[in-house]
Amino acid sequence: MFETPLTVVGNIVNDPIRRSVGDQELLKFRVASNSRRRAGDGTWEAGNSFFVTVNCWGRLVSGVGASLGKGSPVIVA
Repeated sequence: MFETPLTVVGNIVNDPIRRSVGDQELLKFRVASNSRRRAGDGTWEAGNSFFVTVNCWGRLVSGVGASLGKGSPVIVA
């Protein structure tokens, strides 16, 4: 299977949801990344928004769940 690596820089837009799936824990949240561009007069204009759903599994659940919440800035790979 081929996978394309992707890195998203943005903010968490909802409260992370923690639940059990079988014998594993899952932490799920959404991240929004907003683009900007410089206009001809030198001011910044808002561009498009990109939303991605993030699923954290295993040991990552306890660390992310304890330190991040809605509005937290994140870098997701």
